[in-house]
Amino acid sequence: KALVVALICFFPIVVSTTDGLLRSDRELLDLARSFGASRLQVLRTILVPSAVPSFFAGLQISATYAVLGAVIAEWVGASSGLGLFISRSQTAFRVDRVFVAVAVIAAVSILLFALVHLAARAAMPWQYAHGQNPEESR
Repeated sequence: KALVVALICFFPIVVSTTDGLLRSDRELLDLARSFGASRLQVLRTILVPSAVPSFFAGLQISATYAVLGAVIAEWVGASSGLGLFISRSQTAFRVDRVFVAVAVIAAVSILLFALVHLAARAAMPWQYAHGQNPEESR
C-alpha cells in the first residue's frame, strides 16, 4: 500500500518542482554567473527559492492523491481500511455506508490539503505577505 501511495505522490511533486526550476528568472541566473557565483550558490540562492512555491503546489496535489491511492490500494488487496469497507458496503447494497466512506475520504483529503497549505505559508511567509498568492506571481 505504501508503495502505491509513494508512486502516486511522486510524479506531481517532481513535475511541479521541475517546472518551478525551469521557470527560474534567466536574467537573475545570468547575473549570478557574471558575478562568479558557483553552481551551489546559484542552486541555493536562485533555483531552490524559485522552485519552492511549485514544490508546495505539487505537494498539495499529492496530499489529495495520497488518500485516493491508499483507498484504491486497500480496495484492491487489503484486509482492512476504507477501500475494503467501500467494497463490502457495495456488495451488501449499503449505499449509505458508501457515501459515508466517500465523505470521510473527502474530509481527510481537504484536511491534508489545508495542512500542506499551512506548511507552505510557514515556509514562504514572503509569498503570502500582503495577500499575494505564490501561484499568481508566476
